[in-house]
Amino acid sequence: MKATSTLAIVLGLVSLSLPACQSSHAEEERHEQQTIIVTSPLAKEATYTQQYVCQIRSRRHIEVCALQDGYLEPIPVKEGQPVKEGDVLFKVLPTLYKARMDAEVAEARLAELEYNNTLALYQKNVVSYQETALFQAKLTKARAKAALATAEMDFTEVRASSDGIINKLEKQQGSLV
Repeated sequence: MKATSTLAIVLGLVSLSLPACQSSHAEEERHEQQTIIVTSPLAKEATYTQQYVCQIRSRRHIEVCALQDGYLEPIPVKEGQPVKEGDVLFKVLPTLYKARMDAEVAEARLAELEYNNTLALYQKNVVSYQETALFQAKLTKARAKAALATAEMDFTEVRASSDGIINKLEKQQGSLV
């Protein structure tokens, strides 16, 4: 019985060791099948293009509009054109504003003549101080109106507030703004 039990133990150990031999043998075959090839990569320039629907705007997007009403004269800039600070972007037809400015400047000249005449008469004691002060006030008012009309005339010309590139022009020559 001892020989049978010894034989059973030996057979059990052999049966346990056979799969271990096969797995190590299979592992060696797997290592042999996995060969690693080492190469140097090629450096090439590659350009990939994709089409997307979008609008690109700068971080500093400034909307420009006229402070005065009127019709646009020919626009001296084009879309996509670079501009410098102070460049003329567009002009509003200044006919009405020029006429108003000319009228106010003429009124200021008239008020100045009246004041100078009244001052000369005051110095000769012909008119009172109050009348001279009244004409001086009229002169000051006329000069203020002329300055306002000049400022309105200046606003008919829109200039670039900073360096940049012209975006899409919403209005064209002859448009009412």
